[in-house]
Parts: sequence; structure tokens; C-alpha cells
Amino acid sequence: MRLSSYANYVEASESNPKALGVYMANAVNKFGILYLHGTFIAAGGYNGDDGNKAMADNYSDLVAFGRLFLANPDLPRRF
Repeated sequence: MRLSSYANYVEASESNPKALGVYMANAVNKFGILYLHGTFIAAGGYNGDDGNKAMADNYSDLVAFGRLFLANPDLPRRF
């Protein structure tokens, strides 16, 4: 299950993504799931500098470069 409280699609975003994330985790908890994995993966529009800043600022545990990587298979070398 992917919980995306920080998602920003078609100019629709959440004004308080942290509170929404906690709300979603509590809602999932009602189904008796043992735990929710704690790794936070930021994705969507990151470039190398943005990704490094997200990691340095402890904003995220990992950064995904999906679309950018698909268009540039040599992306790790470029970064």
C-alpha cells in the first residue's frame, strides 16, 4: 500500500501533509496491520540537487527519480 500524503497532482495538494500522513497511518491501523514500514521515499520532479538537499535536510530516507531515470538510463553516472 502506498500512502502519498505529499502528492501534488493536477494542482491538487494537501495543506498539511504531515497531519494527513498520521491520519492515514491511523486509518490503516484499524485493519489490524502489524506495522507500517518507516522508510519515506520522496518522488516526483526531483533533480540531483533537489534529491541531495532532501537527504541532507532529513526530509526523506530515499529519493526516487522514476521519470528522469526512464529517459536517462545513465542518470547515476550523470549525477
